[in-house]
Amino acid sequence: MPEFFIFKFFRDAAGLVTVRSWLFILFILFLLLLAAVTGYILQFRGLTRGRALVITGLLLLLIALTLPSFLISYDDARNLRVCVVIDSSIHLYEIPEQEGKKAGLITEGNKLRVTGSVAGWYRVTLPNGKEGWI
Repeated sequence: MPEFFIFKFFRDAAGLVTVRSWLFILFILFLLLLAAVTGYILQFRGLTRGRALVITGLLLLLIALTLPSFLISYDDARNLRVCVVIDSSIHLYEIPEQEGKKAGLITEGNKLRVTGSVAGWYRVTLPNGKEGWI
């Protein structure tokens, strides 16, 4: 099933910058939000309550749009598992069973991304995008 467009949007946005950059953006937006709320409460010169309320609303919207991308980026960085094949060759299977159809042969030195595991089997993604079980 294809990914829902909103989730795809935030996942694509998460890949634009690093986790630290997303955190920095959120921090700056939060500081601006605090300044806008302070301006609303104290009514600084030239800043009416209406303007401060509009600015606060826009900053809250920006934070709400930035936060999912940060969380996705953080989760991807935290759960990234990579392995390198050190055996001369390993069979790649389509399903996690010895009797399953072999999808290919992975040679020594290939870097694989581990995306899941089931009962001693690991779902991996090859550098060319092909997926299978080892």
